Formats: sequence, structure tokens, C-alpha cells
Amino acid sequence: MTQTTSFRRFLAPALICTASCIGAVVVLQQAITSARTAARELESISHLKVLGLALGNYSSAHDDHLPDQNNEPNSLSWRVAVLPFVGHPEMEAQFDRLSAWNAKSNQPLAQTWISVFDATLGEHQQPLPNGFAISDYGMISGPGTVHPNDHAVTLDEISSGDGLGQTLLLGECVGLRLAWAEPRDPRVDREIIGIETLTKPGQTSNKLLSTYTRGKVPVAFADGGGRFLNAKIDPKILKALCTVDGDEGINQSDYLE
Repeated sequence: MTQTTSFRRFLAPALICTASCIGAVVVLQQAITSARTAARELESISHLKVLGLALGNYSSAHDDHLPDQNNEPNSLSWRVAVLPFVGHPEMEAQFDRLSAWNAKSNQPLAQTWISVFDATLGEHQQPLPNGFAISDYGMISGPGTVHPNDHAVTLDEISSGDGLGQTLLLGECVGLRLAWAEPRDPRVDREIIGIETLTKPGQTSNKLLSTYTRGKVPVAFADGGGRFLNAKIDPKILKALCTVDGDEGINQSDYLE
């Protein structure tokens, strides 16, 4: 047997073994990525349910009213108002309500990361300028929604209108890059009605809802239920889900993933 033949006999099994190891690593990485994605999706739905429940508890403490859309210069986000209902009553009490959300007196609070506002398990969130912490979730806002310009909506209004289970309350809007203390949310009269899937941290979007989840976006309806909307939803149906009393008569098969 020549030295070359011997080497070839050794090399073939070695190459097969190496290829098998590489294949196993690839499969393992894919499995880890899939598990991480599934965990992120479940975590996001869980956060939306917590926030939906918090808004329900807020309404119970305020004569059935949800937080109003306050456009005053010194206003704070509804996310500040629900802090006592998500385990942070001391933070809500520390906010200076006579100053803007980003005033010097409120900056240390607004720069504090709150886990329930993070849809990405910390993987994609990047602080805003001045270190303000982000919320990946927004309340559907604008004329005819649960968060209009001129008054605070009651859950009874929603229930007697399109129904709590047919009216969007919250959704992922990671591309809007919202500071959680900032009184800004996805608006039906400002953003493009639609859903965009993002791929890079810090990426922005002008769509009403945006997410890192492929094919679907986590949302919460006014009944507190967390669900996934199909990312390919007809914009007209998405707009209909945003109204409190539009009487559109849509079916769940038209929008649920």
C-alpha cells in the first residue's frame, strides 16, 4: 500500500465526520434560533396580556374610562398611568406631572428599562437619544379608536359598539421607536395602515404596526386577549379593527394568524 493510498483512506472518513459535525452544528443553531423566536413570540403575547389587564384595572379605578389622549405640553404617556398595575407604583408616584415627560426632573425615570414594555427579550432594543428607554408597544390611537383625541373612551362604549373582542387595543410597533414615558402611540390618521416585518435593531417603520416576528404581529384586543394578526391582513380590515363603533361586521378568519 502506498503512502498516498493510505492517506486517502484516512482522509475520506475524516471528511465525512467533519461534514457530519458541521451539519449537526447547523441543525443545532437552527433549533436554537427557532426556540428563541418562539420564546420571544410567547413573551410578547404575555406582555400584551399584562398591559391589557393593566388597562382594564386602570379603567375599573377610573369609572370604566381608559386613559385619555392628552395633548398638553406637559402630558405623560398612558404607560406611566398603568405603572401601578404592572408592579411599579413607586415609579408612577415619582413622576413630576407639572413637567414634560423628558424634562430634567423626569429623565432618570424615563431612562429606566421596564421589562413589560420590551417585546424582544432584550435582543433588539437600543436606547433612544439621551438614553430614553423604549416601549415596543403602543395603544391604537386617533379618531374613532380606543385612544381618540377628544375624550377618554369607556369599556362599555367599546362593548356596546364593535365589541371588546373585535376592537384592537394594543400592538407591537417596534419601528416607531417610542420612548415609554412619551405620550406618543401608533395613530390611524398619521401612520400608514399596515404591518411591516423588520429585520435589524433600530430599524424604523411608518406602518401602524411593526414587528420582528415573521408572518404575524402580536396584538391585544380590548377584551384583554393576546393574539397574532396575519401580517398580510387587508389594510381595510386592519383599519376596521381599530374602530370602536364602525359596525364593519368582519370575521376572525379575515385577520387572525
